[in-house]
Amino acid sequence: FYLTPRGFASEQNGYMLADGVLKARVDGKLETLSRRGDSLIYETKDVWARLNLKTYAVEEITFTSPATGPVDLRHAAQMGVMAAALSDFYMFGQ
Repeated sequence: FYLTPRGFASEQNGYMLADGVLKARVDGKLETLSRRGDSLIYETKDVWARLNLKTYAVEEITFTSPATGPVDLRHAAQMGVMAAALSDFYMFGQ
């Protein structure tokens, strides 16, 4: 986990939580997870997905690049678990 945008931007792999958005860098590629109402929004350069906040089931998915399926959203669910755990700490609570 990185505490500053500068530190996060300089690495190929890591996480940062800022302004209610969990950001991940995986092999240099940015992924984000944010909460919108009763849903989680997961975004990468290739996909936008809305997941159920409690079950992480995919409710909607849109390709945002020429890439096509199948899509592995395990990391989205893992990020959801991390975000939920972090929100229990007073400094990360929303």
